[in-house]
Amino acid sequence: RRQAPPAPVPAYVAPAPREEEQRLKSGMFLGAQGGEAKVFEGNKQDMAGFNVGYRWRAGPVTLVGIEVATGKVDGSKDADGFVVIPTVDFGSIGGTARFNFGDTPVFALVRMGYWGGEAKGEDYTERVYGAYLGAGLGVDIGKHFSLSALYTNYLYADEYYDDYEDITINRAEVLSFGAEVRF
Repeated sequence: RRQAPPAPVPAYVAPAPREEEQRLKSGMFLGAQGGEAKVFEGNKQDMAGFNVGYRWRAGPVTLVGIEVATGKVDGSKDADGFVVIPTVDFGSIGGTARFNFGDTPVFALVRMGYWGGEAKGEDYTERVYGAYLGAGLGVDIGKHFSLSALYTNYLYADEYYDDYEDITINRAEVLSFGAEVRF
């Protein structure tokens, strides 16, 4: 009796990839921030702001995008009710990038762009504008919500009319805490 030849061993076929939902997706975001601004040396002012934008997935742990923002830095008055630090209403447009640390919910955030605003005092209004640059850390609380802490430096030019200097570059520092919802 003759034995049948052994059946050929089938070639390895990889299993079909699982359709796993990506944690980082392209999409729109809406955020709110609150914190302290330091516009004038030795004075801290309250800041509140909102931003909206869109980020595109640029790798397994990276999102890059654009944002527009609006905000207000509160002024202050002295005991007689005179404005000693002006209120600043501002808006900005720029780029933002978000980098997750591997598969953890912790991420780093950077942002930069152009900003402009109005400083309003007792009897004057002054337009200010310049660039901003910020960096921070955050944590995802689920797929659609995150909390973050962000330090942003707003640079702007001021004209002074004296014999020594024409334009001075100033800066306002803002430390804010924020919440973001992603769609």
